[in-house]
This record gives sequence, C-alpha cells and structure tokens, in this order.
Amino acid sequence: TRTASVIQQQLERGDLRVMHLLERLQSVRIGTTEEEEEAFVNLNTPASYEHYIMGQRNPSSDSTE
Repeated sequence: TRTASVIQQQLERGDLRVMHLLERLQSVRIGTTEEEEEAFVNLNTPASYEHYIMGQRNPSSDSTE
C-alpha cells in the first residue's frame, strides 16, 4: 500500500518504466548468476512475445510413444 501513490503518480505522468519506479522506491538490487538470468526474458512487444513462443518447444512433442 505504501507504493500505490508512487505508482499512481508515475502512471498519471505516462511513465511505464519499471526501473523508474524502482528508483523512486526503497528497493534493493541483487546480483544474479548467468544461469539465473536465463530464467528471465524481456518481452516488450507482441512481436517479441510471438518470436519467443515460436522458439519454444512444445513439451508434448517430446513424447516417444
């Protein structure tokens, strides 16, 4: 609830950047390993999302039946 007013102000300004929000809040940046970073994908557009999905293998296609 402490962040609601900060988020509202940012949205009213049209600023949708999460990093700007984190700069205004009491946040802590932690380090990650390369393996941990691979768990996160930056998908900013429908096109990048589609590209990501098309590159994923369908788990059901791995069946050896």
